[in-house]
Amino acid sequence: LTNATTGGPGRVAGSVAEYLFAGGSGTTVIDQAGSLNLTITDPANVTWGTSGLTFNANTEAISTLAASDVINDVTSSDEISMEAWVDTASLTQTGPARLLTVSANGWSRNATLGQQNSGIDWRTRASNTGNNGVPSLSTGNGAITTTMTHVVATFDTNGDREIWIDGVL
Repeated sequence: LTNATTGGPGRVAGSVAEYLFAGGSGTTVIDQAGSLNLTITDPANVTWGTSGLTFNANTEAISTLAASDVINDVTSSDEISMEAWVDTASLTQTGPARLLTVSANGWSRNATLGQQNSGIDWRTRASNTGNNGVPSLSTGNGAITTTMTHVVATFDTNGDREIWIDGVL
């Protein structure tokens, strides 16, 4: 992942957690909406820029605290949306490579927005999925390129999931 940013100034109304990933420095990514700051596990592997944070090698930006506000809001509303501006350097990442996630580990997650090659994978834990959010909703290859792409994934009270790429469902 390279250059993940909100793409514009200001907070998104209703955000429980929001990260700008731009113009920062050091090892902390500040949560603009609350107190769930992220720590970069290997700061030598990232480069801060005015338009985003570039991950140059394998590392994570993770919270050392439980995502209680996020989990409480999702539990009370039965809805979640994740949004990212993504400018990937590689269209061969698999796993899926986590762009955004609320999870205990790689096998037990509440929600994950990930990159699978040149596609987007949206996993949500629900009554019709397992602990890993599988089966997932996937765009298939070709949804993203090596230029800035706006990705929004939603899960609603009916259990419906959607992935929007640059404003198109």
